[in-house]
Amino acid sequence: VSPPRPFAAIDGGFYDTDGEPMGLVRTEGADRAPLTARGGSGVFFVDGERARVVHQDDFAPSPSIREALQSVDRLVDGGESLVSPTASARRAARSAVAIDADGAVHLVVAFDERAIAREDDARIELGPDSTRTGPTIGEWATLLTRPASEGGVSAREALGLDGGYSTSLVVKSDARALSVVAYRATINALLVTLE
Repeated sequence: VSPPRPFAAIDGGFYDTDGEPMGLVRTEGADRAPLTARGGSGVFFVDGERARVVHQDDFAPSPSIREALQSVDRLVDGGESLVSPTASARRAARSAVAIDADGAVHLVVAFDERAIAREDDARIELGPDSTRTGPTIGEWATLLTRPASEGGVSAREALGLDGGYSTSLVVKSDARALSVVAYRATINALLVTLE
């Protein structure tokens, strides 16, 4: 695919060992993979001009929803973390799609500097430590809800994506570019055209 410029893309939802998505993937109004119970607790979708993250049980397919992605961890709802205090304390690089109170969509990654295998101008390649270092899932949700003035994104809704080894982000405009390259490839991604 030759994406339009400017654009941003981030790793997508989880997938099986056979390379198939574990949950819903809808592009251009067609389901490439179905909504499944094991695909994850949340669905990110765009209905007309409005982006949302909802629990998989609250997702109602309609012809107006042309793009949707299911993933494992719904992290934020109503500006509050959904992560239990007893959640796993495992550290890893993380990625998420978040929506703030104004409806703006944020594609967000976080990783520990120890996860960086190689860094060049505007290109960061992650290594094997991307699955052993970085924020816990609870720390990640807290960071997403934190106000922008304090380094967060003021998320009202957020969905965790397939971070760890798959953490990746590409942002390109006519003037700038940044790539965070996953340690292992990912099979799907969210592509957003920037305005």
